[in-house]
Amino acid sequence: MVLRIGMTLTNLGGTMKLEGPDLYVKHDINTEVTYKQICRCKSGYTRMAITTSFRIGLGTYVIKNEKTSLSVEAAINDSRDYTTRYNLGSEFIFNIVENQSVALRLGYLGNYDEAGLTAGAGFLVTLGGFNFKFDYAYADMNRLGNSQRYTLSILF
Repeated sequence: MVLRIGMTLTNLGGTMKLEGPDLYVKHDINTEVTYKQICRCKSGYTRMAITTSFRIGLGTYVIKNEKTSLSVEAAINDSRDYTTRYNLGSEFIFNIVENQSVALRLGYLGNYDEAGLTAGAGFLVTLGGFNFKFDYAYADMNRLGNSQRYTLSILF
């Protein structure tokens, strides 16, 4: 059994400075008089801290042979802006014939505001010398309902 490990550290640095004409806003400087005294003022929002984020993930194949594979993965995402989040997932792939397979996926997004259970399926089919891949993903977004995503890819 081979253990795969991945890690990222993103957005290292101090602050980000915003520039450009979009920082200027029109503002009525005296609302008590009937005529407007409009001033073109620069917004005070010109610097902000960059959100540093650290992610680490592990994955392995529980089953891997010519016909089937079962992988499990886990990841932790820690950021300055929100509490630590974790992701758990698994994928089962069944090869029907060479270059044709079916994949079933199940996952969970933990400690997210509006996310939870995820599931999906995928198909890989060879037609006319091209590999076509279709993926479907479902995510339970709690109060926001559910999210359904479809992807069609041509691999060459």
